[in-house]
Amino acid sequence: MESNINDEYCKMLNELDENISNSDELEYAKNQMHRLSMLFIDEMQAMSEKYEDKINALAYKQKELEDKVQKVQRAVTSIEKDIYDDDIEENETYEFEIVCPYCNNEFVANVGEEKDEVQCPECKNIIALDWEGTEEDKCIGNCTQCHFCDDEEDDKDNEDDDM
Repeated sequence: MESNINDEYCKMLNELDENISNSDELEYAKNQMHRLSMLFIDEMQAMSEKYEDKINALAYKQKELEDKVQKVQRAVTSIEKDIYDDDIEENETYEFEIVCPYCNNEFVANVGEEKDEVQCPECKNIIALDWEGTEEDKCIGNCTQCHFCDDEEDDKDNEDDDM
């Protein structure tokens, strides 16, 4: 396109040379054409800068939106993992608050499904971890410090009192 404009400009100058015989008038016409062309160039540069600012502003806004979309996507992925990923990946651990059934010491342990037992830091007894059942399923009624056994004894005492 630039060569077309340049070609047309040169063609117009040649036509002025051919059609204006007075050298002062020719020089005046060429100067006026030059001033006009400079006005167009200046206006085009101003428009280009104006649009460049708008384009940059749009690019900045687009980047902000892309960042927000990425944050939302990370949140959705995290939520999906929490909801749908029931399997603990190999070597993945979670913090669990554990109450020792032997000494009632409460402690936090990092454990995963690959771990079957944990040691109480207070009494050093080994506590079996059951990933399948509930705490009630674990108690067989013969332990000495289990709160379930204490509850069973209280239930028996209450039954005896009722009779």
